[in-house]
Amino acid sequence: MAEAFLGLVISLQLHSGLELTGTVAHIEPTTQQMTLKEAQLLFPGQPPHFTSVYGVSGKDIADLQVVSKPTADQQVQPTKTSNSTSKKQQASSINHERVSNDNNQRTRQKKNNTPKRSASARKARQQQQQNGKNVSSNGWADEDVDGFKEKEFDFQANLSMFDKEKVFAEIRELDETAPETLLVTLNRLPRKPDAARTKLLPTENVLDNERESIGEESDTESSTTDERKHVNGNHYGKHQTPSIRTLDTHISCIPVSPLQMAHAEHECIKTGPSEVQLIENGGRGVCALTLQLIGGSRRIQSDDIPVIIMLTGNNKIGAYGLAAARHLINHGCHVVVCASEQRQGLGDAIAQQEAMFEHVGGKIVYDIQELSQWSADLIVDAMVGSQHNVLENDDDQQEYESLCKMIQWTSQQSSPVLSIDFPSALGDDREYCIHPQWTVCLGAPKTGCLSSQVTGELYITDIGIPKTCWKRAGVKGWSAPWGADFVVALEYVC
Repeated sequence: MAEAFLGLVISLQLHSGLELTGTVAHIEPTTQQMTLKEAQLLFPGQPPHFTSVYGVSGKDIADLQVVSKPTADQQVQPTKTSNSTSKKQQASSINHERVSNDNNQRTRQKKNNTPKRSASARKARQQQQQNGKNVSSNGWADEDVDGFKEKEFDFQANLSMFDKEKVFAEIRELDETAPETLLVTLNRLPRKPDAARTKLLPTENVLDNERESIGEESDTESSTTDERKHVNGNHYGKHQTPSIRTLDTHISCIPVSPLQMAHAEHECIKTGPSEVQLIENGGRGVCALTLQLIGGSRRIQSDDIPVIIMLTGNNKIGAYGLAAARHLINHGCHVVVCASEQRQGLGDAIAQQEAMFEHVGGKIVYDIQELSQWSADLIVDAMVGSQHNVLENDDDQQEYESLCKMIQWTSQQSSPVLSIDFPSALGDDREYCIHPQWTVCLGAPKTGCLSSQVTGELYITDIGIPKTCWKRAGVKGWSAPWGADFVVALEYVC
C-alpha cells in the first residue's frame, strides 16, 4: 500500500497549520514516517521555503491531496527537466491558492521581495543535482542551515519558563512514601545496640573527639564534662539518643535542627501565616505557660502583682520574648525587659515588637545592673535560644559581651528561669550558659534537647506552622501533637 505513493507529487496540510508540497521519496510502514524530496514549505504569512528533503510523521498529517502522478518514463528514469517542470507546476498551483486568500500588500511583497534564503536553497539544490549527489541518502545533513543561523536560541528566556522550586515542591508534596520503606533504609546496615552515637553542631569539627570520662577522674570533673557535652548537644554516653513524646498522650515528637526550623518557617511565610503572625502565636504560647508557672489566675488576681524579667537579644528569639512580654502586661503582670546594649543594626522584627511593647506601658532597660531594684517571680530567657550561630561575626562583639553579662547575672539569681526555644549558651564549650527550670520550644523540640539536665521540664507551643511546611523542610514523620491545647508538656524516653 505504501509503495503506491512513491513518486507521487502530493500536497499536505499538517495539524500545526503548515502546508507543504513535494514528491514522495520513501515511506516507512513501521514508524509511518514519510520522506518528501524537492519539498516546498508554506508557512502562514511568509514566503515559500524550499528544501531538498523533508520528513513528516503520519500522526501530524491533517489532510493529503495528490497533485500529480508521474508518467511511465518519469517513474523509470526521472530527469531534471521533468522535476523542474513538476516543481514549477506545484509551486504555481499552491501560490495561486495562497494569493487568493492574502491581501494586495502581501502579494506585492512576494513578487518584489524574494527572500535570500529561498534563492540560496535553490542554488544549493541545483548544485547538488549537477554533482549527481544522492540527497535522500544523507537525510537532513544536506539541508540549508542559513535560515537557522539568523536566529539564535534564547537559553535564558526558555530557562525562565521552568520553575524548578515549584516542581520540586510538588514532588515533595506528592511523596507519600514512608521513610522505612525507602531503598536506602532497607540497604542500611543494622547499628550495634551498644555503639556510641555522636551528633555534632555545625560549628564543631568532625575530627575532634572529646575524651570520655574514665574511672580515674573525680565525680565532680565527670559531671562537669557531661553537663557541658549535653549543652553542646553532641554527647550521648553509651546510650542511644532519648526520644521525646508528649506527657499525656505519648505522641512522638521529632526534634528538628535550627536549619530545618528555618526552612519550615520560610516555607510557611511564602504561603502564610506571615512572620509577624508566627511571632505573635509563639509569644501568646510563652505567655500562657508563664502564667501557669507563676500560679495562674489566683496569683494574677492577688494584691501582690507578679514581676517578670524578660532578657532579650537582637534576634528572632528576642522578638518572641517581647511579644510574650506584651501579652503578660495585658494579663496583669509587671514586666521589665532588659535588652542588649547594641542598638545599631536592630532587626525589623525586634524594632517592631519593642515599639508595641512600649505602647502598652512596658519598660525597657539596657543595663543589666538596673534590674537589681526588682525582685522577680520569674526570669524569662529570650537571649539566644537555638540561634547561637548568629553571633559568630566579629562585628557583633558588643552584642556578644552584653549577652554574656546577662547570662552571668541570670546564673547568680535565685529566681526560677524559663528559656524560650532552647537554653541560651555562649563562649567556648558553652562556658556562659543558662540552666533553666523549664524550656518551651517553638513549634517543635530542637536537636539539642537531650535530657532534663539541659532543658529542665520541656514544653512546646504551637506557632502555626502547617504540617505540609514541615514535610517540605525535610522533616519526615512529623505529626501534630497539640490535640486541644496550644502548649503541650513533653517527656524524655530513654
